[in-house]
Amino acid sequence: TQNLIAGLVNNTKDKSTLTQTNDKGETLLHVLAQQSVEFQGAVRAVAWQLIDAGVSVSATTNQGATAMHFAAIHGDLNLLRFLLHLDPSLVHTLTKSNESPLVFAFKHSTEKYPNALLRSLVFLGRSKANVAQPDAHGHTVLSLVLDRFLDHRTMSQTSQVVLLDLVEFLLQECKVSPNGRFPTTASFVCSPQTNEIVKCVTPLIRAVHISSVFLREHALAMLLHHGANVVETDDQGNTVLMHAVVQNHLDDLRICLGLVPYAERRTPRANGSFENVHIVELLLKHKVSIEALDKRKVSAVDLAKLQHSGILLGLLTNSKVVARDVDTCETYAAIPPVDHDATVYLSQCQARGLVKTVPIPLVKSPLCQAGPGANVHVNGVTEFSVLLSKVDVQAGQHGVNVFYRMQVVHNVVQDVFVLFTNWGRMGESGKYQHTPFKCVTSAEDEFKKIFKSKTGNVFGHDLFVKKIGKYMVNPRRRSRHEYHESVTASFSSTSLTHPKSILDNVVQQILGVVTDLKCLEQAATGYDHSLRDMPLVELEPSVLATALDRLSEIKTILDENASVLKKMNSTDQPLEPAQIGALADSWRAATDGIAEKSSRYFELVPRSDASCDDVPLASFLTVDDVNKEITRVRHLLDVAHTSKIILGAKANAVHPLDYCYDAMQVHLTPASTADVDVISAYFEAGFSRKPSTHKVTRVLKVQRKGEAECMQDIAVPGHHTLLWHGTKKSNLMGILSRGLCIAPPEAPTTGYAFGKGIYFADSAEKSFNYCGSDPYTLPDKRKVHYMLLCDVALGTTHRVVEPEYREVAADGTHSTFAMAKYQPNPHDTLVTPIGSCRVPLGKLQQLGEEISLPSAWAIGNIPDFSKSTVRPWMLQTSRLDRAGLALLDKALLTGQSKVEWENSLEVPLQPLHIFGERWAKVTKLELQVEAKEFYVNGRERIVRCHVTLEFENSTKYSYSAHKYFDVVTNESLANGFKFHLERPALTHNEFIVYNQAQVKIAYLVEIEVA
Repeated sequence: TQNLIAGLVNNTKDKSTLTQTNDKGETLLHVLAQQSVEFQGAVRAVAWQLIDAGVSVSATTNQGATAMHFAAIHGDLNLLRFLLHLDPSLVHTLTKSNESPLVFAFKHSTEKYPNALLRSLVFLGRSKANVAQPDAHGHTVLSLVLDRFLDHRTMSQTSQVVLLDLVEFLLQECKVSPNGRFPTTASFVCSPQTNEIVKCVTPLIRAVHISSVFLREHALAMLLHHGANVVETDDQGNTVLMHAVVQNHLDDLRICLGLVPYAERRTPRANGSFENVHIVELLLKHKVSIEALDKRKVSAVDLAKLQHSGILLGLLTNSKVVARDVDTCETYAAIPPVDHDATVYLSQCQARGLVKTVPIPLVKSPLCQAGPGANVHVNGVTEFSVLLSKVDVQAGQHGVNVFYRMQVVHNVVQDVFVLFTNWGRMGESGKYQHTPFKCVTSAEDEFKKIFKSKTGNVFGHDLFVKKIGKYMVNPRRRSRHEYHESVTASFSSTSLTHPKSILDNVVQQILGVVTDLKCLEQAATGYDHSLRDMPLVELEPSVLATALDRLSEIKTILDENASVLKKMNSTDQPLEPAQIGALADSWRAATDGIAEKSSRYFELVPRSDASCDDVPLASFLTVDDVNKEITRVRHLLDVAHTSKIILGAKANAVHPLDYCYDAMQVHLTPASTADVDVISAYFEAGFSRKPSTHKVTRVLKVQRKGEAECMQDIAVPGHHTLLWHGTKKSNLMGILSRGLCIAPPEAPTTGYAFGKGIYFADSAEKSFNYCGSDPYTLPDKRKVHYMLLCDVALGTTHRVVEPEYREVAADGTHSTFAMAKYQPNPHDTLVTPIGSCRVPLGKLQQLGEEISLPSAWAIGNIPDFSKSTVRPWMLQTSRLDRAGLALLDKALLTGQSKVEWENSLEVPLQPLHIFGERWAKVTKLELQVEAKEFYVNGRERIVRCHVTLEFENSTKYSYSAHKYFDVVTNESLANGFKFHLERPALTHNEFIVYNQAQVKIAYLVEIEVA
């Protein structure tokens, strides 16, 4: 553009052309001033030619702007001096919007950082410009700095300090007022009643919305120091205190607090309140009146009475207030006689011919090669086929399960009888042999002879006695039951008519899914139960309870056997040969006893490894084996209890859903519109990407008998939290009947990264993955999953970023918080009107980038090993791991400015060795705290440390370690410094409680999927 102007000046004969203006009223001097070029040489010459041609230096555009207004944007001091030399009054000329050159420049600059504007500010300030001059809308240079330049996260620390110096300069030297209202370019809401965006703010109010904690708190402190009025309001009547409450910024309140009315709003968001105890404690500490009335003539105590939790009311009135639940049900229907009714129903099915007894045919072993058409020989009712098993105590530390199979097979074509024997370890095919006989009697006699030698019993006798060291018989099932499909059909699919239900239609529809017997069958098969061997309707809770007792007996013997083995193998107290022999005999006898008890156990519970009778029964050899089986049977026991409810409901005179409802001892009611709105918002916010295929369709409020009372009896401080728990549809009825339970001690630890507890999430995406891949198809063809929302008393949490197994909460805490990469924005965690729980309604954001880390270490001033003789592959990784970071934290926690440690088992220093030769051994550490920086509120911002390590050969090296607090990882660091972060192992947060009383199921949420 400047070249075009130069060409026009040099080639135009009629100089009057140069004085013309464009449609904006701009002269060529205006246009030249808008160019980002240095004002020297040819450009300066062109400017003089324009002046000589008659272009007025004082000319204004249609909006009243002079060339000085445009020149101030780029901060070219030569151009500013040129214009000021020609007309000193330009520094005071205002546009039609009352904009001074400085205000105009700060308003129209497109720079992210005001380097050029700072030059203009200093120059024009020294030239007697009125820096404090506001425009027609109330904008000053100060307001524009706050509104446009103090909210960039990527700003370096040096730039932040320069901007704060600028604010101080404007307030102190230029006397710019820290008060007054101006239009803001930011977008925020402070009035939940209208949800209206605030348009005009005060400098204090704008400052409280700056994202950087460092800039925000320093800006607030400067404004207050120079007379900012905390009772000034925005265009909606909200003070800076109210905005601080809405932002949930306790430290900002500490800075701003003065003699002002009590914060007015009970609900700083449209759908809830923060109920920030620390803020209220701070206000009370400063003697703020709790009786002061807001513009609706309501006091803080009146508003606190409306909150369900009672926490703030108790704080304001200095009394203990019990949380109220307006929907609490005090009465539950009597529990129906479930076991009796289920037995009656199955008897009715038997009488109606809906149950058939199906014989299980005897088949020859697939390994038997007696020829085509050969069959197992049966003499009358005696089957010449047995499957034997025992524990071979001579093999392995715990012994080995072995089998012996024997059959007499008749080859009809050749009229020959083959004695087939097969033996080996369980799980293997083993060895086998075929012995032919022409005479059936000879084959039978040989069969009986081998049976006698293997078992010590006579074949064919009803009484079988297990002999020590001998095999035992695995009995064969000769028949099984088959049930007509109507016996296990869902309530909605049966042709029977039922009495009218007293339940709400929505409750009936969802309860119909929960009570579907097919879901329970899926649960049973998921626990390795063979429905072919024993259909679900035949699972008897009393039988399973007896089976658990037998497993406990086996476990006791295994524990005793383990002690015997320990004595036999001990080197501390050598035993005599006779003593070792006695212990070995005791161990063998006990192992034989285990084999017999295992056999008796499997008579009660079908084995989990296969449904085919051709597979031998394995004895339990280790405690782990028994624990796994105990866990399986406990799950089956839960399924059996639940299935009895459904079977009992089919035999009763009341509607089956009403029957199940009473038996489950639960109250289900459709949630209010307000509840559904909040839960839908919570669900949608909990996905890293918008879940276009998932949506909340229906919600039931859940109340389980006794659950609320149990929760009231525990002493866990603070608000409860509403958290998600995902589960498969097959588990829903059991959970609603018995609640969420902690895995028993014998359950395997696999799958419990943070210990045996009840797991929750604050993101729906995390819990939704536990609902399974098989949604339930409703009669209207919609496919749905169901999730639970639970009221969880987290109390004081133990924060971790990596798996840490435990079975009780860490000392001084009540739960575990496994922090993850993505977390809900904490500023949007509210206590909503639907109950007394905190609800994390914030969108998922990345920790360390969008959400501040509580703290982080940065390492710099690293030693130079580039000239070292050590080969590159022998050098350290230059990264601090979890142990190293923990050591630095531990050193700071001593509170000493100088920490000196020697390497020891209690304090291993090796993790701090991150440079130089990998195998060098650290002997001493010296950590010197060199300096500290603080936020305005007194909290530490940066702690600068110098770390020196000494090694076995007396060599040393040092590096710097700076600990940042409340920091994002893209914050600019000093040259050469890098953050060393402990990256979370999880993608989404997990919360774990180890006491069932800390959990109350609050809602059952239906999620529709496409």
